[in-house]
Amino acid sequence: MVVYRIQHKTDRHKGAYYVRYINNRPDIVKKLHEAHGNSKFHPSPFQEFSRPTNQYEFCGFASASGLLKWFKGFIPDLLRAGFEIVRLNNVTITAYGEYQVLFRWED
Repeated sequence: MVVYRIQHKTDRHKGAYYVRYINNRPDIVKKLHEAHGNSKFHPSPFQEFSRPTNQYEFCGFASASGLLKWFKGFIPDLLRAGFEIVRLNNVTITAYGEYQVLFRWED
């Protein structure tokens, strides 16, 4: 399966919503959280999948267009802040939602 994702260049586990950023996050991540928080069009994984994620699950998108639509207006600043858009082939999708997918790495 293929998943599209925005993640930090130095740590693939850090996506744009990485929870440990709460106290020390880049400005663009703060803006992203503020814009997408409590939005029916940007549901949290818990809202979308009706269950908590585990420590081995990460969020991504089934298509590049889904990723681009979700992060519209934020991508240039995320790239400048050290994030990258990746296409992952070495994953297993654990849940499909209306907007996102959950996955785990196979390696």
